[in-house]
Amino acid sequence: MTQRLQRTMLMSRMIILVIQVIFMPIGMVLAEPTIDTKEQEQVELPPIKNYLKEPVSAPRFFFTHSRMQGSVGEPMQVMFYSDQEVSEVQVLISEEAKLIKEMLLAGISVDQGEHPPEWLFHSEHAQKTFVLPLVFDTKGSYEVSVEDESLFIDIIEKEVEEEPSKNESFEATESTDLDSKNDESNIKHNQEDTDEKPITTNTYGVANVIDWIGFIEAFSDPTITTIDINDDFEVPTAPLSNQIGLLAGDDLNIPGGATFVNLIKSGISRTLTINGHGNQIDFGSVSLGMSSVTHNANSPWDITFKDLDIYSGNWWGFFQTANLTVAQHTVSNITLHNINSYGNELIAPYFTNVNISGVVNNHITETYTSKFRTDWRVNTVESVNLETRSLNIKEDATLNLSTVNSGNIIIGLGGLDASLTLEKNATINLESNGTTTGANAHGLGASIDIVNGNLIMSEGSAINLNTTRSYSAIQLRSSGSNLLMEKNSKINVTSTGHTNSTNSIHRNLIYMGTGSSLMVENGAEFSINAINRGSANSHILNIAGDAQVSIGKDAKLNIKSDSTSNTQSLMYFASAESVFEFSDAKKVNLERTGEIAGTTNNGLINIAGSNGLLDIDVQSVKQWERGNFEVNPDFSWTPVFNLNLRYAGVIPTIDTMSSISIETIDSFKENFTTQNVQRVLFEKIPDVEISIDPLTEDPAEVNSFTVTGKATPNSYIRLSGDPAFPIGNIVSPNIFESEFYHTIADENGDYLYELPNDLKFTAGNTVVAYAFLNGKYSTARTIVEERRYIPPADPLKPEIEVDPENKPELPEDQGLLSIDFISSFNFGFQVISAQDQTYYAQQQRLLNEDSTVNEIEVRPNYVQISDRRPENERNGWQLAVTQKEQFKGEEKQELFGASLSLSNQQVITAQGGTAPGLQSVPCVLIPGSRRILLKAQGNEGTGTWVYRFGDEQTAGESIALNVPKGANPEATNYSTILIWELSAVPEN
Repeated sequence: MTQRLQRTMLMSRMIILVIQVIFMPIGMVLAEPTIDTKEQEQVELPPIKNYLKEPVSAPRFFFTHSRMQGSVGEPMQVMFYSDQEVSEVQVLISEEAKLIKEMLLAGISVDQGEHPPEWLFHSEHAQKTFVLPLVFDTKGSYEVSVEDESLFIDIIEKEVEEEPSKNESFEATESTDLDSKNDESNIKHNQEDTDEKPITTNTYGVANVIDWIGFIEAFSDPTITTIDINDDFEVPTAPLSNQIGLLAGDDLNIPGGATFVNLIKSGISRTLTINGHGNQIDFGSVSLGMSSVTHNANSPWDITFKDLDIYSGNWWGFFQTANLTVAQHTVSNITLHNINSYGNELIAPYFTNVNISGVVNNHITETYTSKFRTDWRVNTVESVNLETRSLNIKEDATLNLSTVNSGNIIIGLGGLDASLTLEKNATINLESNGTTTGANAHGLGASIDIVNGNLIMSEGSAINLNTTRSYSAIQLRSSGSNLLMEKNSKINVTSTGHTNSTNSIHRNLIYMGTGSSLMVENGAEFSINAINRGSANSHILNIAGDAQVSIGKDAKLNIKSDSTSNTQSLMYFASAESVFEFSDAKKVNLERTGEIAGTTNNGLINIAGSNGLLDIDVQSVKQWERGNFEVNPDFSWTPVFNLNLRYAGVIPTIDTMSSISIETIDSFKENFTTQNVQRVLFEKIPDVEISIDPLTEDPAEVNSFTVTGKATPNSYIRLSGDPAFPIGNIVSPNIFESEFYHTIADENGDYLYELPNDLKFTAGNTVVAYAFLNGKYSTARTIVEERRYIPPADPLKPEIEVDPENKPELPEDQGLLSIDFISSFNFGFQVISAQDQTYYAQQQRLLNEDSTVNEIEVRPNYVQISDRRPENERNGWQLAVTQKEQFKGEEKQELFGASLSLSNQQVITAQGGTAPGLQSVPCVLIPGSRRILLKAQGNEGTGTWVYRFGDEQTAGESIALNVPKGANPEATNYSTILIWELSAVPEN
C-alpha cells in the first residue's frame, strides 16, 4: 500500500495556517486465494512544513509631502501610497473640492459615502499607488485625509502676466549683440523711479540675471526669492554706476584694490537662493555686503549661493556681512553649495552662521585669470580662507582651502556659542603656507583657529591638514573648549618646517585652552606628523591647564616629531589634575623620529605638578629605548591591564598594573617608562572570537557528543551548559584564574572536544563556548536541538523505538508539529461472499535488525504524532480523517454500501502530560465526510503521542471493513484513500 502527502493552506481572517494533509490508501482483495494482490503506483511526495504566521498588520497609508500648492480652476493630481496592496480605500476630501471622475485611472471607480466628505475608491486589482484628480474653484487651504494621514493643499489665484507699465519702457542700444559684455548694460532701464527698478522674471519670485546691474536689482527686490544667473558676467570698473538707491560705497574696481559696496535698500532681508548654473562672476576688487538697514526682523538674511565660479581679489572675499549689527548677524545664515572661488578669501561673514554643502573650493593666489581679467592682482595674499562665527560642513560635503601666507579658518567671532562642525562623512582639506601671522585683525596664523567654542566631528568626517607654517595647525583658544571626534572620524595633520620653540597660544602645533578636552571616540583617528622641526622644542600637543584626553575603543592617536630638542614633549598638560586615558584603543603611538639631544628632562608625556594621571587598560605595550629606530622594540608586554601612572612633570610612577603572568608584571614594572625613550606604542590586543557548530540529541549524529567550531587561533576553550561536560583538564594561562579549560584552538582556529564515556547532549540545553586569549574573551552559544526525525515508537510500549513494516514516506523536516508514522491498513485476501461480511485489517508488523519481517510479533495499527513547539507558540492541534471516496476496483467498479470503522481508540505516551481528547467514538467513516479524531487544547498533546486502534487483546479487531450482501463484489483489488489532517489550532 502506498502513502501520499498533500499540502493544504487554510486562511482565517489575517492568520495564515499551513496544514499537513496525509493520504493513506486502504486496500482489500476479494478473489480466489490463489490470486495475488496488485501493488498501486508509487506517488512522489511533495514537501510539507508546519508553521503558523503572525497576523498580517493593517495597511498604512501615507503622502510623500505634507503640503502642496495649486491654482484656482486648474486640475491637479494628488497621490498617496499604501505599504500593502489594497483594492479599496476610504478618502476624506474637503467639500469644496471637485473629483474629476473622467480623469481616474483605468480600473478605478469611486462611490460617495454617506457623508459628503467621504469617498470610497475601488480598484479592479490590488495596488499600492492611488491618484486623485481634483480641482478647486476658490482659493484657500484644503485637506485630504486617508486614515490618520493628511495632506494640506493651498490654492492660490492663477498668475496673470502683466503688460509693462508706462514707467517700464525698454530701448535697445545701437548694438544688437545682447550677449556682449561691457561696463554699460545692453538694456537701458528707465531711471524715472530709481527706488523701484523692475526685474524681468519668467516665474513669480524668480529673476533671470545676466549682468551686474540685474544682479543688484534682483538682490534688492524683496519679492525675489531665486536669482538665476544665466550667463557669465563681471563687476564693472564703476560698480555703483546705474545703482542709485541700491548700492553705496567705493566706486573703483582696480587691480590690487579693496573696494567695498553695500546693499542699502531697507527691509529687504529674506531667504534667497542664487543659482549660478555653473556660470562665472568676476568681482575684481569688489566685495559685496549689506548695510544694517537691509535687515527685516521678520525674515533675516538666509542666503544660498550655489553652482557658481567666483573670482575675487578682495581680502574680504566676494561677499561680506561686516556692516550688520551683532544681533542681526546671529540670526543670519549663509550657505555655499558647489562653489569654486579663486583669488582671495572666500567670504567674510564674521558673526554670521555659515553652511557648506556639495563641494566648495577656495584657493588664494597672488593673481588670477578669469574669462574677463588676466593676471589680476589680488589685494593681499595674507588672507585666511574663511572667518565666521559658526561653520557647519553638511553631510557628505567637501571643503577644499589653500592659502599663500596665512592660516585657513577662523571660528567663533562675536560670541562663545560657536563651533566648527563637520556632519556625517563631511571632509575639510586644508593647505596652509607662508611665514606671517596674516593681515586680518582676528587671526594670528593658525590653520584652524577656534577663537570661541568647539570643534565637533561627526561619524565618518575627516580633516586633512598640511601646513608649512610655524604656527598652530589647530587651536581652541577658549577655556572649556572641546575637540570631539565621533565614531570613525579622522584628523590627519602633516606639519613641515615648524621651527618655532614658543609654547603658547598660536604656536604649539595643537593648542587647547584651560579645561579643554580631546575625545577621540570609537574607531576615530587623530594623527600628527611633524617633520623638519630641527631643534624646535615647542610641544606638539599643549593643553593649558587641567584637561582630559580620552582615546576610545578601536581609536587611534599617532603623534610623531623629528625634533632633536631634549626638552620637547609630544603631549604637555599644564595642570596636575589632567587625565590621559584609553582602553582597548587600536593604537596610541608617541614617537620621536629624530635623534634626541642631551640626556635629561626629556619625556614623551609631561604633566605639570605631581598628580597627573595616565590611565590605561587592556592594551599590548611596546617600548623603544633612546636611539632605537628599528622596527623591533626593546620591550614588549601583553597583556597590560589596569595601568595607572602618576606624573610629576616628565617622570612617571606606576601606581597599579596587572597582567596574566608574573613574568609580564615584573618586567613591566621594572622597565616601562615614557621618560628618556624614543617611542612607546600601545596597541589593541586582538578581540577574541568564537563560534560553535550546532549540537543535537540524536545519538546517530556525531554532534550529539562532539563540539566543534572556530575561534581565535591558540585561544583556550571552556565548555559549559550541559551536564555531560566534565571538568576540563587544561590549566588556565591566567595565573589569577582557577578554572580549567577543555581544549585549545589550533593555528587555523579550529577546535574540537568529544564527550567521554558515551555521554550525549540533552535537547533544550544551552551549551556555552568560552574562549580566552591574552586577557580577552568571547562567548558563543547554541541550544541542543531535538531530533529532527522522531522514530516510530512501540504502540504497546512507547518508551521503546521500533522499526515498523511498510513505513510511510514522510518528509524529513516537517517542523515541530509532525506525523511521525501511520500504519497501512491491509485487509489481505478474502473470499467473495453473498452475505454481510466484516473484514479486519491485519495488525502492524515489525522488522528485525536485518530488515526482515518479524513473523511472530505484531502490534496494533497506529498513528504517531509529535508536538515539540515552544510553549509560546503552542495552542493545540487536531487530527482528522476523510475517506475520499467509496472503495473501488481496478476498473472503477464500486463496492456499494461498504463502510470502514475505527474502534478501540486509545492515546498513550511515554513522556507524561495531558492527553488530547478523543472526538469520534465510535467512528464510522462516510466517504467524502471529514471526521475529527483527536483534539488537543492549550498544552494538551505536548510531546510524542501514540494514537492506536486496540491493545494486545483487541488489536486484531479494531479496524473493520463492513461489506453488505448487496455490494456485489467482484474478483479484483478494491481500495480507497484516507486523507489524514494534522493541523495547528489558531488562537481565538
